[in-house]
Amino acid sequence: MARVINRRVARGVPYIQYDFTTSRGEHFSRMVADGSKRLAVGMSVPIFYNAQQPKKQVALCASFYELVLPGGK
Repeated sequence: MARVINRRVARGVPYIQYDFTTSRGEHFSRMVADGSKRLAVGMSVPIFYNAQQPKKQVALCASFYELVLPGGK
């Protein structure tokens, strides 16, 4: 999970900046479009990343995929 540390709107599109630390202690920060249009500073956002290459990451709000939990519809 990452923490939203900044939010801005550019050309009508909301963007968030998030910070997170991997299980190995590596720290990352990135600015991405907020496709959910619901995130605010201080909120948490799920991050998916490759454990061997954590620079390869995507925030759920910037993903073009929908997450469906087992047993979900």
